[in-house]
Amino acid sequence: MRRVPWSFMRHRLSLAGLVAAVLSGLAPGRAHAGGGPETTVVVVNARSPSSIRVANEYVRRRGIPASHVIPLHAVPHLAVIGIDEFRTKMWAPVKAHLERLGILDRADVIAWSTEMPYGVDFTADKKLVGTPPLTPTASLTSMTYFARKVEAKDADGYLDAYGNRYYRRAPGETGSGPRAPTEAEQAAYREASNALIEKDWAKAAAAYAKLLSTYGDDPVQHYNYACCLARLGHVPEALAALARAVEKGFTQAEATAKDPDLEPLRGKPEFEALLAKMAAAAAAAAAAAQAQGDGVTPAHGFRASSAWTGDALPVDDPALAKDSTDRYFLSTLLGYTGPWGNSIPEVQSCLATAADSDGTNPDGTFYFLKNGDVRATTREPRFQLAIQALESLGRKAVVLSKDDPGQTGILPVGKDDVLGACVGTAGFDWPASKSRLVAGAIAEHLTSHGGQFDHGGQTKCSAWIRAGAAGSSGTVYEPYSVQWKFPVPHIQVHYVEGCSLAEAFYQSVAGPYQLVILGDPLARPFAKFGKIALEAGAAPLAGTVSFTPTVTPAEGRPVGKVELWVDGIPAGEAAPGAPLAWDTTTVEDGAHEVRVVAVESDRIETRTGTSAVVTVVNGGPLPTLVVPKSVAFDGTFAWSGRAPGATKVELLRGAWKVAEADVKGDAFRGSMPVAEAGLGLGTVTLQVRAVRAKGPASRSAFATVTVEPPALRKAVKGAGGKPGWHVTLTPAAGKPLELVLPSLGGPGQEPPRKGIEAKTKDALKEVLVEGEVEVKAAGLYQLMVNAGGRFTLEVDGKPVAPAADLAPSVQAHFLSHLEAGWHLVRMRLAPKGAPELTVLLGGDRVTAPLGGDGVRQAAGGRK
Repeated sequence: MRRVPWSFMRHRLSLAGLVAAVLSGLAPGRAHAGGGPETTVVVVNARSPSSIRVANEYVRRRGIPASHVIPLHAVPHLAVIGIDEFRTKMWAPVKAHLERLGILDRADVIAWSTEMPYGVDFTADKKLVGTPPLTPTASLTSMTYFARKVEAKDADGYLDAYGNRYYRRAPGETGSGPRAPTEAEQAAYREASNALIEKDWAKAAAAYAKLLSTYGDDPVQHYNYACCLARLGHVPEALAALARAVEKGFTQAEATAKDPDLEPLRGKPEFEALLAKMAAAAAAAAAAAQAQGDGVTPAHGFRASSAWTGDALPVDDPALAKDSTDRYFLSTLLGYTGPWGNSIPEVQSCLATAADSDGTNPDGTFYFLKNGDVRATTREPRFQLAIQALESLGRKAVVLSKDDPGQTGILPVGKDDVLGACVGTAGFDWPASKSRLVAGAIAEHLTSHGGQFDHGGQTKCSAWIRAGAAGSSGTVYEPYSVQWKFPVPHIQVHYVEGCSLAEAFYQSVAGPYQLVILGDPLARPFAKFGKIALEAGAAPLAGTVSFTPTVTPAEGRPVGKVELWVDGIPAGEAAPGAPLAWDTTTVEDGAHEVRVVAVESDRIETRTGTSAVVTVVNGGPLPTLVVPKSVAFDGTFAWSGRAPGATKVELLRGAWKVAEADVKGDAFRGSMPVAEAGLGLGTVTLQVRAVRAKGPASRSAFATVTVEPPALRKAVKGAGGKPGWHVTLTPAAGKPLELVLPSLGGPGQEPPRKGIEAKTKDALKEVLVEGEVEVKAAGLYQLMVNAGGRFTLEVDGKPVAPAADLAPSVQAHFLSHLEAGWHLVRMRLAPKGAPELTVLLGGDRVTAPLGGDGVRQAAGGRK
């Protein structure tokens, strides 16, 4: 990360005896704040068992409606995709699903499951001239947040330094950055930046002088100029440049005092005077902030339907808000499981711990780490504001530096109560710190490549998930240390006030285009929940029903309204104590999930809900559905039932059609391999929809099936051979050729195509790849394959999935349950064109290339 930032950017029921008896067994529902399950959708990679596995568990744990699970069938890969790919392959199907349900303006949170790309290259929307801080990759989560601007190809809007109008500003922030630089100014800065990299201080100083002759309002650039002059030994000129930086608002006295670039100025009376002036200005700002509270725009619950203008309150009038692109979608990745990400068990542990922390109001301390690194000094001016606010909320918050006993200033050392961590460092080793994150904690470390998962280098934000954080973030490309790209320390304040994790993040980042956020968007450990309950009635329901929930608000948090949702779709609302009415003829006969949600009227708008299954009968008979209680992932899923009067039935998972079957007589039967059904692992809720030639469709009762792991495959006992993969090439004409590849591609590895084409340029009929792969522990492992042509895969001599035609632009995923040890893997590819093949291994381990000591040529010969 560059030492100094370049910041130019421009802104611009008591039931009436009608609700089904199933309600009688309900306890008060789990509370929901900062959005809730009814305003959250989960997007899954339908080609990835691991992605569905994570989504299944998250949906079950959070009580998200089945209709809010959105399958994608053409996810390209797990790295960086183009902006047009994002629009067509990622966002377009999500938007279409939301529009079909009628919830485009009610879906507050879009949670991407695992096996998704982390970055989006936006240069097709805006060509860059190479000037920091605009760098060419945005994050998947930010492009989702700005989806309306992305649709409009408004790159200036989503790249704006203060483009996020939901951001809560601090005293003195105007909501805009410096004016846009001219091309000549950009060229001068670019020249200075390159000279700094080369440590050509004279060239850098000349470029800064040229820049500042016309672009003189940015204090950081005056500071940079002072550093270059000091390095050249031009002490009076350096002091003058530093004085101009202070005049323009530079106040980082402690970092300036320790900056090695300014060593020639130390001890000079003028330098000491400037340090004192900086410290006095910072103290005055802190005192002014304390006089008006912390001065930060108050936290506010998020609404996707609202237009956010940068004011404290959003615009809620639909007539005024409907055409605004300053309407957003909160978004996180539930986990990133590509290279340098997390394993599936690590992601699931994070989501489980985060959900369990809801409403626990945990004890602990918020730690703000202070050191001389620009990654820390960038945020130091805001530490005291956040600490002051946290203490006013009854929370403990401290700054730790290397001058504190036993501390390093990098991480909290020996602290078992880390409720939140604001860190600034390129790399860290959390286990070595001997500290512990409290369940529900947000932790992050401002650095260049914390969210850039296509190379190693710096510690990734995934390390915080591994350590136990509920959420973290990192930039997906070099951000140049500009504050507006990172969460300000107040993220912890918004969280303590009861906001969800996603709300806390997006209220804390002025320009989030480059920030990828990992974790549970609904985590809310500090929310204060009320209670909502329904009394039992009789079933079934018909016509218009009316009921009044019993709502008990949290102390001091009055309820403003009560909402009714049916199958994840809003169906009405009423004032507290008033009856809710529902016309059951607006839905098909059969089973439906009914959810009642109390929304508090305070600015955080905490949501508390409960749900139940009801049966609607306004017409004829309902279909029935029979499924097994459990089925193995590598087995066959059979389903059957009766549907009187129907011509066919559709097997539904929420709004996702899994399969269909014809009705013969009144009966139907279907079966398919579980892997092809897209059920994933875990418990899945299904329903049959009966379609009739005449008359309305109807639905069965809900049925659940638990998909168990595939059969465990025993490890290979042979001694094995030399490292690498044995490859047999069968040309369209001629004799087979053999070679050894050290890996099958991936980050830092040579693509297999290069090795194959070095052996032969002839057209190939088949590529056979064989080798033994080692796994260190028993578990569920997933091969991620990008290949072009007909592909088959065997593990330990048994097929993993039927042969399939693959395209290298869409990643395929194959799941196996493996014993610890070595396993024989055999792949056959009948290539279409060039022999494209890249294979990684993930799942119960962090995804990584298949090479090195973990791969050997197969023992016992080849077939």
